[in-house]
Amino acid sequence: MTFDRRLLIFIVFVLTIALALSEIARFGQSKNTQSLETRLDQAAHDADAALKAVITPEILTNAEPSVYMVVNNKKHYGSAFVLDREKGILVTAAHVAADIDLQDTDRTYSVINRHSKKPLRVRAREIHAGFDVFRRIVEDYQPIDPNSTIASPRSKRIIDIADDAALLFVDPIDPDTGENLLGPALPLASEATLNALAPGDPIAVIGYPIDTITDDIEEDSAAARVERGIISTMLSPIDVIESSGDVITQNLIVHRMATAPGNSGGPILNRNGEIIGISSHGHDSIHSNGDALAQRADVIHDMITPFREQDLLERIYIPDWRKRLAKWPRAEDILPYVFYRRYAEIDGEAAPRELTVGELKIIGKPPFNARTYSPDFGAPQRNFVLHADDLEAKKEGEEEKTKNSQRTSATEKPVFLIDNAGEYASYTLQLDKTENHVIFVFDYSMAWTSSGYCPLTIYSRQQGDTVMRSTRRLRMPSILLKASSDEETSDKFNIIVRRDNCDARSKEYLFGIVSWEPETTPETTQISLAPIGGLRILASFNRESARVENFLNCNVEPFRDEAMCEKAIKVLNFVPADSPEPID
Repeated sequence: MTFDRRLLIFIVFVLTIALALSEIARFGQSKNTQSLETRLDQAAHDADAALKAVITPEILTNAEPSVYMVVNNKKHYGSAFVLDREKGILVTAAHVAADIDLQDTDRTYSVINRHSKKPLRVRAREIHAGFDVFRRIVEDYQPIDPNSTIASPRSKRIIDIADDAALLFVDPIDPDTGENLLGPALPLASEATLNALAPGDPIAVIGYPIDTITDDIEEDSAAARVERGIISTMLSPIDVIESSGDVITQNLIVHRMATAPGNSGGPILNRNGEIIGISSHGHDSIHSNGDALAQRADVIHDMITPFREQDLLERIYIPDWRKRLAKWPRAEDILPYVFYRRYAEIDGEAAPRELTVGELKIIGKPPFNARTYSPDFGAPQRNFVLHADDLEAKKEGEEEKTKNSQRTSATEKPVFLIDNAGEYASYTLQLDKTENHVIFVFDYSMAWTSSGYCPLTIYSRQQGDTVMRSTRRLRMPSILLKASSDEETSDKFNIIVRRDNCDARSKEYLFGIVSWEPETTPETTQISLAPIGGLRILASFNRESARVENFLNCNVEPFRDEAMCEKAIKVLNFVPADSPEPID
């Protein structure tokens, strides 16, 4: 046998052994994987069996007929459960009840489930007083994240999850049969039981998640969903690091049971089938592991016990909320510094952009004057008209050229038309022309559809001007009104603020004016950017930076589409007094 042949046989033998070992290893790994999967399946089965042993299927089966879907014109709204069968009282979440407008004659609100088979009309509601009080306190404080930069401060978002409870009142009697259609009242856990709730306690939720329920709900088709789990922890509505826990103020139940929009208002039950909570919200933090929240049921005790609701608010909850909010800076204290640093120099040097809000040191009297207000928006409207009474209107019989060369007469007064739907607030400000002024606005929002704020737009015009300018839609828009020595220019300014119907439950926002002497203004060179799409751009070039910064907070780069950030609105129905020809 030649050497080459022996070598070939040896190589084949080695490869065969290697392949055999590989197959043995793969088989062992596959067996281990199957074993691991088997163990996981067994663990899940055991956990489910343990929960069933603690909260039996019978308890949940008996409770399910007492849980109802809240319906608005055959559309799913939320969940509710029976507290008093004879009086027709159900419990739901405050944010579900807050959306019920019983004055709207075009809508019918009712509760249904597959057991009653008939809709029971909602005739009244009562929302826990703390729900709106909590919102007002937080929106008035308007906390700012201390870890955000001065150049771009962020709001510290807090969601309206305090005292999220309400009562619904229905007529439970069937007019055809005289029968009470409501399911049995669910027992309410005692306050001692509620205060003893702890992580690891077994719980269950019943409700109507909207993920599998469509519109046009049939009266007898509403079947509730049941989930079991445990309490993960107990939290305060304003969750900050504390030196010690307080079982009274830490009244939010955190769990990881599968819930979805529509579960809100459903009951959280313990092993005895007692109500220990109201399903409230999913936790929408970007760091959340699928946590969900429920109101501990002491809020129900509040609403059914005379004088208790207001007493606990004033004596315990409001002081606790204010103490927790004080951990963060307030918008009205921070934002004047933010916008002064954006448009001016401090101590002869440009403010560093990376400086954080928490690092801002306020020592002595600031180099500016600041005034802040909390005005309200008006009712939503399709557009806004500003009457320019300072301009001269067209005279009777005066003709105007149109695009098709036709000439028509007009007698209307000069107006600026903002053709955008929204909520508007309009002001006429008389400002010292010898100073620089920054106008800024900020609208903190606790609406779940917002990001902690409502974007706003500022429209501005110095009286006498025939053009009104606007910022982009921003979370903190601002405009700079530069000092002027021209005696002929007006010291009055028209300022209009618009919001896109962002938060129906809140009308208030922050309006601020920051003023300072022009000597502290950084040296700038004005440049012009070519108009794009008919939009006019105002910008300045700061010698300390290679960046083009728009005076109206656009922060644009030259020759890019971002330059389309400001819209000039021309006056309508106006002709200059010294001009024989009218202009558009």
